[in-house]
Amino acid sequence: MELSRRHHYIPKFLIKNFADERKLLWVYNKKEKRILKTQQSPKSIFFEWDRNLFDVNGELVDNIEKMYGEVDNLLARTLENIITTHNMTGRELTL
Repeated sequence: MELSRRHHYIPKFLIKNFADERKLLWVYNKKEKRILKTQQSPKSIFFEWDRNLFDVNGELVDNIEKMYGEVDNLLARTLENIITTHNMTGRELTL
């Protein structure tokens, strides 16, 4: 199985909620104090290459990134349900 390489430090499921109908968004570069010239997809922003790869006995592994992915999937489903129903259960509130 191939290692994941593009590791988001802001989960894509959160970024997607700021996107327009074309699933793109404008990005402000705080360091340069400017808005990027073109809109970006959630996949292409707020990530670092290989951020969560670790060497375990000489082999690169992405176990932590996979764990983050599972948590992100759970939270994405929870957020989608809250947005859709405008309601939160006790479990959703704790997540």
